[in-house]
Amino acid sequence: MTWVYTIAILLSYYLGKPGLPSFCQCYGAFIGNRFLSPPEETARLVPWFMAPPIEVAKLIVTGGVLTPWVDLMPMIIFWWVFTIVHGFLMLSLANLIRKQWIDVERVQFPHTLLAHELLIRVEPERKVKRAASPFLIGLILGVIVWITNMCVDIFPWFPDIFMFRERSCGQGGIWIVQPSDPYASIAAIARIGRDPLGVAIFYFAPISVLFNIWFWWIVYAILVQVAYYLGYYTGIIDRPGCGRTWCGEQTLAAGEPFKWIAVVSGGLWCLAISWILLNRRYFKDTLRAAFGRMDPSAKAEFEKDEPISYRSNYILLICSFITSIAIFMVCGINPISAVLTSINLICMWIVNLRFFGLVGVNIARLERDLTLLKSI
Repeated sequence: MTWVYTIAILLSYYLGKPGLPSFCQCYGAFIGNRFLSPPEETARLVPWFMAPPIEVAKLIVTGGVLTPWVDLMPMIIFWWVFTIVHGFLMLSLANLIRKQWIDVERVQFPHTLLAHELLIRVEPERKVKRAASPFLIGLILGVIVWITNMCVDIFPWFPDIFMFRERSCGQGGIWIVQPSDPYASIAAIARIGRDPLGVAIFYFAPISVLFNIWFWWIVYAILVQVAYYLGYYTGIIDRPGCGRTWCGEQTLAAGEPFKWIAVVSGGLWCLAISWILLNRRYFKDTLRAAFGRMDPSAKAEFEKDEPISYRSNYILLICSFITSIAIFMVCGINPISAVLTSINLICMWIVNLRFFGLVGVNIARLERDLTLLKSI
């Protein structure tokens, strides 16, 4: 059951809806660039091994033809290597911080708690005759809802019982469309979430986290509304859905005066740097254990529950980091930018992993699940 859970949670990262930030889905943007950009521009920006030729990319959209394996194979091989290398990079990072998070801080990881609850309820010694519990009822309802949602995504003919196809953005939220929606006049709201899983996961979040989410979102909404009345975000009220965040020149993400995407990115860096500084002694101990500066008996005790030694883990981390830089350089990124990109990935995913551990969602999921909580 543990292996099935682990494999399923990894596959869910690959099988998410388009539009969500993920290593595993980013190749779609490069395929689209082939026929959405001028031929000379896509040839300059996207190397031949990152996406198929234009005529093949168009066939992927229309379908109905034999799979052109020869044309697709360079792209398949590249993205396979890209994913594996960065998978090792993130795995070595997770191994490095495992002891501090799991054994010392006891970070709960709500997804794991839910899986553990499923396991302990099927243990033979715990089987007792009893009336249907709220947990079992919730489990059945969840299966009904999400099998229906999955079938709607896969089969065009399947009835859209819960209206997941209606005014739905890539993240599953309902678009705000003026003047039919009561929230349309609030510039900060682009969509309303309708994912019940988001509410369920937030029941596991600490009260302090929930308070900060609410408080800072209210501050954000007030600042955006004031800026709108002062003449910024021109025409944003008339834009539907995610267009308020991403489409046009005056967007919530990048428009003046706040440029919120820069604020969020800076916040990610601050959280990562702060956590590393607060745990500098722990990292110092891992380095001492890895490079022979720790007493052998103390080292044995320090490493006894680790999947691999800290020396092997640091070797894996360094090798995968160097390979990551090499991959970005092969793609046409200059050496300095390649180094900074790999460092940025590490900082970004330390914070996202922290969010997964404490709240059960990452940054992007946090934003859209919050819209559902606000609507409730």
